[in-house]
Amino acid sequence: MLLRGSGSITHNLGMRGPDGSSPPPWARAFDGWVEDALLQRDVDALLDAEARAPDFARAHPRAEHWYPLLFAVGASDASDAARFFVDGF
Repeated sequence: MLLRGSGSITHNLGMRGPDGSSPPPWARAFDGWVEDALLQRDVDALLDAEARAPDFARAHPRAEHWYPLLFAVGASDASDAARFFVDGF
């Protein structure tokens, strides 16, 4: 079975940089934290991201935008490596 989790890691488009093109530092920090947690397969950190991730509330004003990522991680196993098809913002 193939399950692909897709979408943007940061969902708060209303808080983009003033020029509309540059992601703010908090978005980069959150994105990097999530990438590291996925690559290390740190499921505990991902499940507790609201408390552990930098600026979670800015990146996901509503937590239900975060849950699909948890579904994809939960459906995978240790042999499934995280891959990022788009790198950047």
